[in-house]
Amino acid sequence: MKIPSPYSRKSRTDKLFYKAGAGAFHQMRLYLESMDELLQVQRQRIERDRRKHLKKYPQDWQLIEEFSDGDIARVDGYFTNVLLNSSFMASFALFESVFQKVCFRTAYKYFQEPDFNSGPGIINKYRSYLSSILRNDFAQADLSWQDILRYSELRNAIVHHGSIGTKKDILLLIPFLKKHNFITVKKIRNTSKYRFTITDKKFIYEFLACVSKFIRDILFELPPGRRKKLPHQIAARPKISATGQ
Repeated sequence: MKIPSPYSRKSRTDKLFYKAGAGAFHQMRLYLESMDELLQVQRQRIERDRRKHLKKYPQDWQLIEEFSDGDIARVDGYFTNVLLNSSFMASFALFESVFQKVCFRTAYKYFQEPDFNSGPGIINKYRSYLSSILRNDFAQADLSWQDILRYSELRNAIVHHGSIGTKKDILLLIPFLKKHNFITVKKIRNTSKYRFTITDKKFIYEFLACVSKFIRDILFELPPGRRKKLPHQIAARPKISATGQ
């Protein structure tokens, strides 16, 4: 098997990827695996208790079955959904952190200090900054951007509205949601609103794969060393605003 050179573009990209903190993406996957195992242990405990109580109190079998089924439903439904929603929000926060570090890495390479503040639309500010610096070299990474925006809209619905969106949200998200098998959308009865439900950790895996590719595509285009300063950069570092101006 051919071992990649430590000086190759791919090896340099891998190094920058983990330097930016993207190793946390893998840690999130491990956390989700552990969470799944713990939930499985909980299901097994409920089933053991069911059998034990049925043996001890056979006359109360109907009540025991009802309580056990309710416990299983809570583990498989509400409890799991809350954990998956929380994990998705945490994963998105990890992406924002890594994305910011990539901006600062780019600023170091190009002597172009970014000028943006945290707040609403921060990932759009990061993208505008990188696009203004990398220009045509940003095109490959930008192919993932529309999906990232849809993930962002979904994250906002979960954070601000408890996984509930309006018909307008749904119309924007339908093409995106059709590509995914691990999230459902149901209309809330007697309202004009809809509920998003992440049903499997694989949805978060897909998100992490999407943003990992996006980050790697950006880092792949960065030069190995710092670019030579232009004359106007020697006197002072210009700032690039969030809009790329």
